[in-house]
Amino acid sequence: MLTHKNFTRKCITCGVEITDCGSAKKYCTECAKERNRKKRREYMRNIRNSREYISPANEVKQARLRSMQRINAIARHTTNYGEYQAKRKEN
Repeated sequence: MLTHKNFTRKCITCGVEITDCGSAKKYCTECAKERNRKKRREYMRNIRNSREYISPANEVKQARLRSMQRINAIARHTTNYGEYQAKRKEN
């Protein structure tokens, strides 16, 4: 008993005959590679054009900036040793 059906089809773009393929295959291997490349390029172009995309280099810069902002915020709310001693003498 056969569990897998083999189909013979023609590639949609170039017309090459594809043998022993599944029922959903539409493109030969060369055309499929080119189509995938085009779709990936278009996908990345759309992502880069959106406002939400942050390049890896900018992501590192933003992470550094956030950490420096956190450090500065902590430093603003803490007192150094000299200020601490001055407050102690006042009390």
